[in-house]
Amino acid sequence: MSEIEISHRENWQSLHWKSIKTAYQSSPYFEFYEDRLEEIFDFKTTSLIEFNLNALKIIQNILKTEKAYYLNSEYVKDPVNMDFREKFSAKQESEFEMEAYYQTFSEKMGFLADLSILDLICNKGPESLTYLRSIKNK
Repeated sequence: MSEIEISHRENWQSLHWKSIKTAYQSSPYFEFYEDRLEEIFDFKTTSLIEFNLNALKIIQNILKTEKAYYLNSEYVKDPVNMDFREKFSAKQESEFEMEAYYQTFSEKMGFLADLSILDLICNKGPESLTYLRSIKNK
């Protein structure tokens, strides 16, 4: 993964940011976090891992939390059996029970669980970390 590079032939970062801004600008907390979230897409690098680590740092800062992570050059099996790679799939129903919260388009579409951390931050704001900690297995 450390060798994967980002193409800048098209201005995808600007397009993504404009899409996110359009989708969330009327959400309760978007304006409060807008500048920090925009930093994710303004970050200039050709390295995908650098881009992702910068985004992770910004999200952790917004959530006011810091979680340790380790970079490896190959997969190392966790000795306590905490392999979560198969737990999160758009093709499967979530194994986690999430309480519905207000989402910008919930009147039209209902609550969409597992949408994204950006959705949670823009709609729950400073309550986002508390919400994440309250999620339980079904």
